Amino acid sequence: MSRRAKPHSAAPGAAKAKPTSKLEAPTPQPNGSALVDAIALLPAPVEVEAAAIVTARERREQRPVRARLKVVAGAKPLAMSVGPPHNDAQGWSAQITDAFGTRSRSFADQSLLRIIHVLQSRGEAPSEPSINAALALMGAIAPRDELEASIGEQIIAAHAVSMGLMHKAQTADTVPTMEAYTNMATKVSRTMAAHVDTLAKLRSGGKQTHEVRYVYVNGPAVIGDHNQAVFGSPSTPAQRQKLAQCHAPDAIAGPAAPPSLPLRSEDEARDRVPLASGEGPEEMPDARGEKPRRADGQGERPIRERAVDPGAAPSAGPGQAGAGQRRPS
Repeated sequence: MSRRAKPHSAAPGAAKAKPTSKLEAPTPQPNGSALVDAIALLPAPVEVEAAAIVTARERREQRPVRARLKVVAGAKPLAMSVGPPHNDAQGWSAQITDAFGTRSRSFADQSLLRIIHVLQSRGEAPSEPSINAALALMGAIAPRDELEASIGEQIIAAHAVSMGLMHKAQTADTVPTMEAYTNMATKVSRTMAAHVDTLAKLRSGGKQTHEVRYVYVNGPAVIGDHNQAVFGSPSTPAQRQKLAQCHAPDAIAGPAAPPSLPLRSEDEARDRVPLASGEGPEEMPDARGEKPRRADGQGERPIRERAVDPGAAPSAGPGQAGAGQRRPS
């Protein structure tokens, strides 16, 4: 009869031993009041930061207010309902339809539903901040009609998908996985850029506009001489004064040259280096010489006849070509 070890059974009513662990208990997250108290303990911003904060607040107040909504989670994981964040339901409906560049509430609802479907992850509904961020991006696109709103939806979808792929590439465990996610994110980012380019061409009517800027360093730019047109009017008194100085007769002709002084020689015992003297231009000599050649041939060097064939006899008289001889041209 074989014996088997029976597992030790605890006595009834005895408490089970708690497993020991060296990990500390997680610290509880601070609630709203604790977070406010923690921020109050931080130092005040310095003077430069305080000035930047004032400027940022002024710019933020000048920015348009985007449409937003309130999300209420349903009983099921993907079930949710959206509604106005305030008690003015009709005003909220006008904001949503205007954000999608339409008057049709059906088109606005379907566009919003498509954006929500793109933003939702696997098994989880999109959060309220992510939907409001997509609506803010649609407000920045500011579609003028339903066609531009459809392009705006593709821009939002490409942006959301590319950011998700970038996050997966960053958290990938292997290099091939990271490379695959990065390549897909790059393609989606290019798709987004193509949508933005398409929207710009649609709004410009397919026309290309070139912007030419003139940079004025010391005043307006002058093309050609001083009698031609001046591009750009001077805006400050200093620029107007410089322009007047440029068009003055003395400025055009140039200032008078100072009188020349004799140069000092290195040897003090010798005289100073002489300077060029003389008043007015001097007459240049004739390049052909003092005695110009005449057309009648006098004074010219006579032409010597030369036999082409060394064995040929020379000609009898000057100026006449014999047999086998020719006059050089």
